[in-house]
Amino acid sequence: MIEKAYPITTGQFVIGGKPPISFSAVIYREEDTYVAKCPEVGTVSQGKSIEEALKNLKEATELYLEEFPFKPSNPQQPCLFQSSWHSQKEQH
Repeated sequence: MIEKAYPITTGQFVIGGKPPISFSAVIYREEDTYVAKCPEVGTVSQGKSIEEALKNLKEATELYLEEFPFKPSNPQQPCLFQSSWHSQKEQH
């Protein structure tokens, strides 16, 4: 169950000694664990704190990119949207 979603944050990754590339991370909490996802690359990691989840995501992303180099495609524009959906738990 997702308890709270955190704003998208960005991190810089140095790949092959080239200038850093910035990626975004979406971080949310699932029970006692924070989950971090990088939408541009598709990597996911977790940690006991936001900082640990982001650190682990950076490591996972760098390892992934060593095997599968990043090829930027169409630029992505992160955005937020609202929904009128409410869980049945919240309605009671």
